[in-house]
Amino acid sequence: MSMLAFAICSLALSRQGTDAVATVNGEVITSQYYYRRMEYLPGLGRTSITGQFVEVMPAIATLDALVTESIILQLAKEKKLTPTEAEIDHEVQYRTRNNPNFVTEWMATGRTMPELRHQLMVDRAQFKLQTDGVVITDTQIQNNYEAAKSTRFTVPQRVKLRVITVRDDDSKAKVDADLKAGKSFASVASQYSTDSSKTQGGDFGVVPIDLLGEQVKTAIGNLKKGQMTDWMKSDNVFAKFLLEDSLPQSIVPLDDSVREDLRREMMLRAGLKNDLPKMIKQARQNANIKITSPQIEKLYKQFLGLEKNIPQNGG
Repeated sequence: MSMLAFAICSLALSRQGTDAVATVNGEVITSQYYYRRMEYLPGLGRTSITGQFVEVMPAIATLDALVTESIILQLAKEKKLTPTEAEIDHEVQYRTRNNPNFVTEWMATGRTMPELRHQLMVDRAQFKLQTDGVVITDTQIQNNYEAAKSTRFTVPQRVKLRVITVRDDDSKAKVDADLKAGKSFASVASQYSTDSSKTQGGDFGVVPIDLLGEQVKTAIGNLKKGQMTDWMKSDNVFAKFLLEDSLPQSIVPLDDSVREDLRREMMLRAGLKNDLPKMIKQARQNANIKITSPQIEKLYKQFLGLEKNIPQNGG
C-alpha cells in the first residue's frame, strides 16, 4: 500500500471514531467531528505561483503533500537513488549537529521517530534527485571557503552583557547602593530592572559589538571583564551594563561540518539544471492517482488548476 493510499485509508477510519479528542465542560468533541472539521477548516492556504493567496482546505493541502512525497520517492526508486538506512542515520546526525535539540523538538510535537525517518527519507530523496550527476571536489570547497572566509566565516568581536534599566533617580540610587554593598549584578537586576531581561538576572546575551549603539559601544570598549558602565540615558530610561566577557574576532575553521555544509549548498546550486519541479510536475501528470472521495478528487483537481494558474470551469 502506498503512503497516499495508507493516509486516505487512515483518514477514513478516523472518521468512524466516536471517541473523545476533548471535552468542554463535559461536552464531548468526537474524533469523527474533529477530523472532519480539520479537513475542511477555512481560512488556510498558500501563495500561488502568481503571488496571490489561494485558500486551500487542509484536506487538499495534506493530500497534495502526500502525493508529492509519493512521487519523489517513486522517482528516486526509478533512478536508483533511494536513500539507504545508513544515509538516514547520517542525516539525523547531521541535523542534530546543527541543532542539538532537533530530535527532541520533533518528538515534543507528538510525532514519532519512524515518522521523522520517513520525512528525512523524502528530504534526502529530493536532494539526491536535485543533485543527480553533480560532483563537487575538495578543491572547489576549499576555494569557496577561502572566498567567503573574511565575511561568512569570520565571527566578529562579541561581548556578553547584563543590563539594568530604571526610570528615575531614586531607583538609580537603590541600584548603586546594593551594588556597592556587594550584591551581584544579576540579583540587583532581578529586583529593580524594568527591562524584560530581569527574569534572567538582566542577561542581555552575547552581542556583536558593532551592533551596539555608539554610546553603549564606547562605554563597553573602556571596560575590563567584570566591570560596569556608568548610567546611560536613552529616552526615559537609564541603563547600566555589566561586561561579563569579551570574545575576540575569530575564524570558523574548515572542519568536517563546514565542509559538508558547503558541499551540500554547492551541489544544490549546481543541481538547478536538473529542474526537479519540472520533473515532479511531469511525473504527477503521468501518475495514476485515484482518490476515493469524488468531492475530494474534484477539489484536488481544482487546486492543481489554481497552482498552475489555469482557470477552472464550474460544475
